[in-house]
Amino acid sequence: MKLTRCEEIAASDDDMPIWRCVEVGFDDYKNLVVHLDHDDYGDHRYDHDIYATVDRDETFAMAEYLRINTVDLPKAIYNELGNKENYLLVPSDIEKIFQNILEFVLDCGVHYRLRREQR
Repeated sequence: MKLTRCEEIAASDDDMPIWRCVEVGFDDYKNLVVHLDHDDYGDHRYDHDIYATVDRDETFAMAEYLRINTVDLPKAIYNELGNKENYLLVPSDIEKIFQNILEFVLDCGVHYRLRREQR
């Protein structure tokens, strides 16, 4: 899925056998999407994506709750939970950041739907 106004929140070291990245952006319907990308360099049968999608109406409610413009949500999430120090992260760190983002979304009073896609 192609995301617009996408912000990479954090990524693991790509020299490891498993690589993960979490990014936040908008889909074509203006829903907020938190995307966890999982690549297993040793066995690509395990490659997958997990999408947490916040419906458009709830996306607007989240922006209103945070008192920011809707288009600024990905940057706000990066500022709150992103890897600003450029630490070398392992895949489990990325999983924790993904979970923290989902908790942040819930703390803003909105809901999301999870979808996993095998590649």
